[in-house]
Amino acid sequence: MTDTEVLRLVMPSPWSVLDRRHGIRGVVADTAEFDGALWVASARGLFRLQADGQGGVRAEALPWAELETYMLLADERHLLVAERNGLRQLRPGQREPTVLHDGEAVLLVQPVRGRSDLAVAVSDHAFFLLARTGPEGWQLRRRWPLEGMAVIDLVQTAPGEFWLSDDRGAPRRWRIELDTATRQSDEAFGADQGLPIDGPDRPKLYLVDGELSAWSKGRTYRFDRSAERFVE
Repeated sequence: MTDTEVLRLVMPSPWSVLDRRHGIRGVVADTAEFDGALWVASARGLFRLQADGQGGVRAEALPWAELETYMLLADERHLLVAERNGLRQLRPGQREPTVLHDGEAVLLVQPVRGRSDLAVAVSDHAFFLLARTGPEGWQLRRRWPLEGMAVIDLVQTAPGEFWLSDDRGAPRRWRIELDTATRQSDEAFGADQGLPIDGPDRPKLYLVDGELSAWSKGRTYRFDRSAERFVE
């Protein structure tokens, strides 16, 4: 109901509501459509949902991802799964994943801005550049250690320009030459660059209308690219 009229919303999709009735457990973190199904990443694992042909939904919990699943990246050929024990890849019809990285949590995975053939992922201890190489799908191309950083978010402002929110210190900007997979610079942006980092929580980076901003000590800051610093 609005100020002037009453509207009826019709939502025919079986995915309009996701809850325990569909067999999902845990807090949902991400979803992706792949291989004719809806894949759901949650705090209790990875679930594959399909319509059962009778107006309902059939859910399947994947046995190889029973702990926290954090993020999914899908296209028509591959599904990347960032989860508690590593980074996995599925192809259409495949039941067991290909292991791209194992032994630690991979917290996020996202496509590289402006490049359909590249992606990046962040684990507990490393930053990865991935390249898509024909029918084999994604492969790890380069790994950089985080050297004590605890990355809580990743923002891309240009192809090859990555901003990392660090839960243990100042945000950092990495510039990577994508064609040669070489890191050209690693810069910290803290108090000397206009961004306080001595609050109860470390600065949180985000994009607003394509502009890099930060939330720190209860205030909002924007990045002035011409001055190379954050300003209120």
